Amino acid sequence: MDFESAEAIHGCRNEIMHKKDLNLQEEEMNSDDDLLEDGQSRQKAEKRRAKKKRQRERKKLEKKKHLEENEQEPEWDVNSAFVANAASHIRPKSRNKLDKKHSANKENEEKVHEDDCTDLMIQRARHLAEQGINSVNDGNYTKAIELFSEAIRLDPKDYRYFGNRSYCYDLLELYPKALVDADVSIQLSADWPKGYFRKGRALKGCNRYAEAEDAFKMVLKLDEECEEALIEIDTCQVLQLMAHGFTQGQSFHLLEEYGSVPAVMEAPISAKVLQENMKLDETGEEELLFLNELSE
Repeated sequence: MDFESAEAIHGCRNEIMHKKDLNLQEEEMNSDDDLLEDGQSRQKAEKRRAKKKRQRERKKLEKKKHLEENEQEPEWDVNSAFVANAASHIRPKSRNKLDKKHSANKENEEKVHEDDCTDLMIQRARHLAEQGINSVNDGNYTKAIELFSEAIRLDPKDYRYFGNRSYCYDLLELYPKALVDADVSIQLSADWPKGYFRKGRALKGCNRYAEAEDAFKMVLKLDEECEEALIEIDTCQVLQLMAHGFTQGQSFHLLEEYGSVPAVMEAPISAKVLQENMKLDETGEEELLFLNELSE
């Protein structure tokens, strides 16, 4: 092979290699274009899918909203039997509301009427009590008891009416009744001193002197300046000693010295005084028998 032929062959090879390079470049460019087109296609497909998804969601929301509107404001056929039946059940409920409102108003009216009646009864009771006090001042205790009893019937919660009636019973020497009214007045008003004073007076009238003394002491706890209670306490103490056999004068003297009934009873001198009193009583009985025999 000569030099020219070798050169020609070499040139052909170079041309062939150049064409191959060009073909490779074209293939690479075509592949890049294909990739670009694939990417654009995928983006378009994703956009279409997103658009369809939004459309489906919008339709769902519209459908849901439509259902809610139908539930809130149903379109009824007023001529249908179902609507007529439903209306028959609805009307009584409205009437029930009106009935309840009417009954509530009626109850309020009745309560106001009862309050007015109660006020009138209280005023009437006070008027009767004032008349009872006037009857007491006039010395007509029986009439006063009737008036206070009527006041109690109209207003049984006023403790003063029971205390006033107890006072009238005390003046008429109806001590058990006076005690009952005094206890009721204390139950209605535990801090009313006159209630305990009435109780003390009633107990003293029932010859229950120790209990009466305790009631009068309760008066002093509530009213320290009640001089009448102090006098009644002294009287009850004297009556207790006299019930044991002491004379009135001995009782006063022993109480001044020892201060209380229990202290007097525990004092040694008390036994001697009681023995002497018993002897005097026996002597008095013997003298009475002698005088009876002499008269016969």
